[in-house]
Amino acid sequence: MISIPSIKAFLFELNFESRHPSLFCQRLYALIAGCSFYHFDETSYEHYRPEEVPDYALERSYFKRQKRRVAIWKKIDAAFGLEKLEAAYEMFDDERSKHLFLLRILNNVYDRLLVRFPLFYSKQYQKLSKIAALADETEAVSLWNGLLTFMKYPLRKIGVDLTLWGGPDGIFIEFLLDQYSYKDIVSIEDGDNIIDGGACYGDTALHFATQTSGQIYSFEFMRENVELFHKNMELNPKYKDRVTLVERPLGARSDEKLYAVFNGPGTSISDKKTDGAVEFSSITIDDFVKENGVEKIDFIKFDIEGSEENALRGATETIRKFKPKLAICGYHKKDDLIVLPKLIKELLPEYSLYLDHHTINNTETVIYAAVKKKI
Repeated sequence: MISIPSIKAFLFELNFESRHPSLFCQRLYALIAGCSFYHFDETSYEHYRPEEVPDYALERSYFKRQKRRVAIWKKIDAAFGLEKLEAAYEMFDDERSKHLFLLRILNNVYDRLLVRFPLFYSKQYQKLSKIAALADETEAVSLWNGLLTFMKYPLRKIGVDLTLWGGPDGIFIEFLLDQYSYKDIVSIEDGDNIIDGGACYGDTALHFATQTSGQIYSFEFMRENVELFHKNMELNPKYKDRVTLVERPLGARSDEKLYAVFNGPGTSISDKKTDGAVEFSSITIDDFVKENGVEKIDFIKFDIEGSEENALRGATETIRKFKPKLAICGYHKKDDLIVLPKLIKELLPEYSLYLDHHTINNTETVIYAAVKKKI
């Protein structure tokens, strides 16, 4: 006997197209329908290699698949709001970005992944093991009370004129996937002056320094990250004079009291003081640029653990004056892919927006913005 929920799910699908005629809704629901044929029992497979990941289990019941589709659709609507999602979707400028937006939203509503990201199937992903093999195992640096151990990597073997303390995953994403560039639209050009928000260990700053003769202004405030940042600069003396480190967190306003409870590279800041928190004083990009007489900013990168919105607001004048290319991480908060594109377009309507994703899990999604060059 067919249950009442199964009948309701059948009627929902039967009337779906007439109630949701937009291309966005049709594409999102088609993606959900594809997911309804299988489920994946693991909550996360971020540490697996592709050949090690268990297969998906097929759901053979037609009615169970229908109920699952409706449940996922309603959960997405409740979490984000379909109108807000569609508005954000339409802000992206190309088909790849829009497709990745759909994948990202679908995976955002569950603790596990419903669909695999494109990198999972890419030959590029297999190069991660080649990066790991570069490690000089004769030396190591321990951080965060032994939670992280980094080795030295001579990157000249992969065509990069650097030696770094780091780990294979970060090097793979930064240097092989070139995380903060998008096609030939958003990239570092020679002479660019760059804001490196969330500098962490200095790997991104040094990567930028190999691509431009301009200045890199890096923002990082966590003590152990700063110590490794300086170690990486000492390993690469030919670039360190073009990298300026500012040991303050970025915010919407300068001189605000902000607090951080250290959590390795994932440490975030808050305006609320909690037990064990360390106090810092914020700075905005706008104030930094004015106070230091910076003549131009050509590129802004933010990977600052959920403070991207505030940092963008603190860079309003800089963005409107210089119209820099942007690479802004959009995965730290559930609604980043709704809030951040909207804010970027409000700051500078001329921007064209793009999206890319650089792992097989839910991290390292980047929103890009650039003013299209006139031909």
